[in-house]
Amino acid sequence: MTHAQLPENWETYVRPGAFIDLLSETLGEPRKTVVVIDRSLAVAGLRTQSGRGLSASRITAEDAATLLLSVMVASVATRAHEIAVVWCNLAGFGAPPTPTPGLEDVIPDWPGLRLHYAVEKLIRIDPAQYENAEVKLELNTKDLIARLMIRKDGIESVANFAPHADVLFEQLRRFRQPGDLQRTATISDETFRALNRAVVGTVRDE
Repeated sequence: MTHAQLPENWETYVRPGAFIDLLSETLGEPRKTVVVIDRSLAVAGLRTQSGRGLSASRITAEDAATLLLSVMVASVATRAHEIAVVWCNLAGFGAPPTPTPGLEDVIPDWPGLRLHYAVEKLIRIDPAQYENAEVKLELNTKDLIARLMIRKDGIESVANFAPHADVLFEQLRRFRQPGDLQRTATISDETFRALNRAVVGTVRDE
């Protein structure tokens, strides 16, 4: 299980190289692995590029959501772009989650909401909305599902995501590695706060 350990100077991150440092330290993943995953996404057009070279661009909330999910689920870093497309497009299923006070817009348009949209919203919204709230996103590579839990003011909202077509399920099976069979990665509200400050807060302050 992955648990966030935030670096002291996380609020300074915004460009790809520094953002990679943030994710590496926060998620406990080797920096070189995150670099390969980021480059895989950039080359495939799944991450914003501008200016000179891959390191010239700024990380957007959309980029951050894609990279975050990719780091959590990619077993083969060089093929992260392939598995990222699948996981980002996991779709909500089942009954609509109970609205959580102050965080209702994180999971609108249910069912069928893409996991990537929910993660991007959690990165983009004002961290003040997380006050007295608990947010936890579990990515289960064994069962190929994601579970988003938001608890605030005594109200718990749970959203489940899964492949929405057989072809996606088969793609996930193809990329799943033996070590994934017992892997569950957890992303907390602490991590989302850090990414918000890195991606949104720094740009807002400029």
